[in-house]
Amino acid sequence: GGCDKQPRRSITRMSSSAVGLSGIWRLPGVVTAVKLLSWPLTRLSNLAKYFGLDAMFGLRAARPFWEYFNEKYVQQDAHCAGLPFYEGTFAEAADEAKKQYRFLLVYLHSEQHHSTPQFCRITFQKPTLLHVLLDNFVLWGASVSESEGYYYSHTLQASGFPFLGVIAHIDGQKQLVMRLEGDLTEEVLLSKLHDCVENVGPTLIAARVEAEARSTNERLREEQDRAFQEAQQRDRERLMERRRAEEAERQAKAAEEEARRREEEQERLEELRRQEEITRIEMVRAAKLSLVEEEPAAGPEVSTLRITLFDGSNVTRRFHLDDKMQVVHDFITAQQLWNGQEFELTTNPVRFLALDNTVRDEGLFPRAVVIAKEVEEES
Repeated sequence: GGCDKQPRRSITRMSSSAVGLSGIWRLPGVVTAVKLLSWPLTRLSNLAKYFGLDAMFGLRAARPFWEYFNEKYVQQDAHCAGLPFYEGTFAEAADEAKKQYRFLLVYLHSEQHHSTPQFCRITFQKPTLLHVLLDNFVLWGASVSESEGYYYSHTLQASGFPFLGVIAHIDGQKQLVMRLEGDLTEEVLLSKLHDCVENVGPTLIAARVEAEARSTNERLREEQDRAFQEAQQRDRERLMERRRAEEAERQAKAAEEEARRREEEQERLEELRRQEEITRIEMVRAAKLSLVEEEPAAGPEVSTLRITLFDGSNVTRRFHLDDKMQVVHDFITAQQLWNGQEFELTTNPVRFLALDNTVRDEGLFPRAVVIAKEVEEES
């Protein structure tokens, strides 16, 4: 039987028990030789230089091989699309196996060996084998008639075909842990692959568990670091906010203090101006009072004037008919009710009196009413 249908997931998995690497495995008879090799594959790159192979030859060989193999040996239908060869270079397949903590199963193909067609069409496509491959291996293949397959046949010391090499990433290195070559039956192939999974699988499981633990610890550290950084950021933001609030409060207090200082200064200046104005008024009043002569006695050359002051009160006084109206103005200025405002002299009905005219000129005799009218400021 070939690849009749899509295989179910096999129950054959890597054991999680802690089993160490075995020593040397050998198959009975002359069918094949199986070894656990201690030769790490870090020498591959040096050998590649020795053979003079281009670093990208895998892209030219591995990709055509899996297409060639599935087209020639696999009867594809709706249930089977071919063997699950990795579609990339050896290095890419090895990295993929490392990431998945799986074995890398390397198949080296030779058309020159008589057992190749039987192996490829029947043995290699058994559903039970496909179960094991899908569960535990990354499958990669190359033909020894191509440069890459020829290179790896020397690297892996292939002396018989079909050739299968099992590579595992152990202790940070790729190591060849099993080699199967020659005429292989389904039973022998399955048995040896199961042995490899059971004996070497725990090492990969342990590496995976350790890597997961490291990843978990790293994630926890990152989360803790992130939480710490976020807490520090929050602390910095709170500190900055507090400093901004303190600065705003300081500026508000400074502005309030400046406003209070300006208000006090304004009040001081206003009080100073008020005192200066009072002093000026008193000085003017005293000067005007010194200009006013004593009130004359009643007589034909004297007029009695009733003067209406700014607050509506009246004061009566006698003036010589030849006194100018400026004398009357000075008399009013000398009164305590005058507070420094400009004013004019009028009569009722309203008639403005010229300060250069005399009482006689204005016809204010023998008696008259004079009104002190405050001059309104222009708006």
